Amino acid sequence: MVAACTRQLYEVTVTLTLLAEPDSEIVIVAAEAGLQDLALRADRLGGSLTKELIAGAAVTLAAVNAATVTLETIDTDGNATPADGIESVDGVAPQLRVVTVGVT
Repeated sequence: MVAACTRQLYEVTVTLTLLAEPDSEIVIVAAEAGLQDLALRADRLGGSLTKELIAGAAVTLAAVNAATVTLETIDTDGNATPADGIESVDGVAPQLRVVTVGVT
């Protein structure tokens, strides 16, 4: 018998530190695209996430000096818990709920 997959909801907030003064909107759009691509790859059985993977996906342009990542898992009651990573095990796969990108 095949068991149904359950989802581990998670939220990501990334703050990017810029090297120069590029158009921050371009940097944010590029980072969001990188994060959505990572989520598509990780949001399946066998996928996993770490803060390092998330930061790497967000830093897609040379104008970005650093990325600070906050990762939170969301329980069935909607409560957020800080996490360093998410492992996909025993029929549980990560699923992105919210991604927020900002610049400093």
